[in-house]
Amino acid sequence: MPLKVGDIEKFDGHSLFYNVKGPSLHHGHRVIVLGGGDSALDWVLNLHHKAKSMTLVHRRHDFRAAPASVSKIKAL
Repeated sequence: MPLKVGDIEKFDGHSLFYNVKGPSLHHGHRVIVLGGGDSALDWVLNLHHKAKSMTLVHRRHDFRAAPASVSKIKAL
């Protein structure tokens, strides 16, 4: 679902991505992942050691992801 922010489409494809097509495109960059489900946590776990910085934003207190992934995220 696209973000509902004015003029956000000008960032689409170069600094805003709705899915990860090539993980290496994000190496060395500041990365923000929105979500608390399996996909979001999987990408944080996959990219955290390659990105310049990693921020995970989600709106609930609890994650809706596999317990093993949640444990790894909390350990970070």
